[in-house]
Amino acid sequence: MKTKLKEKITLRPRGRKVDFEVLKSLEKLLDVTSYRRDHLIEYLHKIQDSNGAITKDYMTALSTLMGISQTEVYEVATFYHHFDVVDSEKDKPPALTVRVCDSVSCELNGANELAKMLDDYYKGTVRIQKVPCIGRCQSAPAAVVKMNPIDNATFEKVKKNVDAKAFYPELPDI
Repeated sequence: MKTKLKEKITLRPRGRKVDFEVLKSLEKLLDVTSYRRDHLIEYLHKIQDSNGAITKDYMTALSTLMGISQTEVYEVATFYHHFDVVDSEKDKPPALTVRVCDSVSCELNGANELAKMLDDYYKGTVRIQKVPCIGRCQSAPAAVVKMNPIDNATFEKVKKNVDAKAFYPELPDI
């Protein structure tokens, strides 16, 4: 028995619809004349730094500007633990994040206890996030206060850096 294969197929856009206000805002933020695929991570950093998180609307707008799939932008954004991917502006995490490594060497040296102490102390005013290896196994447990790595992290060391707003590592004098 023969079936009809020539049915009318209606093509329509797939995925999330772009918010044109967000698109305009993103064009202004990125301020480039042509969007390069190899700059995707840089663009995501700019969004994260200016907004405190990367919303789905911004990922949709970025995929539109770059001419790549929304899935590709999402996969890259969610792969790296320094990007905060959220549904909307109201879902943003606190302005400061302390990341506590929970890999084997850090866990064996007290990372779980450190994360719990910090979480209990800051009670949601600072986000305490357990993350996979941050590459400082020789100095376990390790933590990162915003972008400032803390070797042999203790509650006191982390609190001191948070209180001093020491969010970036000191650069050596050269």
